[in-house]
Amino acid sequence: MTHLDWMERGEMPTEHIPQVQFQMWVTGRKWVDFVSYDPRFPSGLQLFVVRVLRDDAYITELEKEVRVFLASVDSMVERLLKRKT
Repeated sequence: MTHLDWMERGEMPTEHIPQVQFQMWVTGRKWVDFVSYDPRFPSGLQLFVVRVLRDDAYITELEKEVRVFLASVDSMVERLLKRKT
């Protein structure tokens, strides 16, 4: 069960790092709370919260990747538009 695994580890799952860091990049926030909730758990174990701090080095690398991706999309759009004319 994912919620239980996350609680046992006591940290945000690594698969959510890109999403959370991107969220902070876009919003300008310095931190966010990663939250997991499962009502099937007993009281006191239903909610799991971890404070995650902004990682500017990670965000810089993420921005580079996003810019490369957007450039490839722009290039593809240009090629497609040329086909239409």
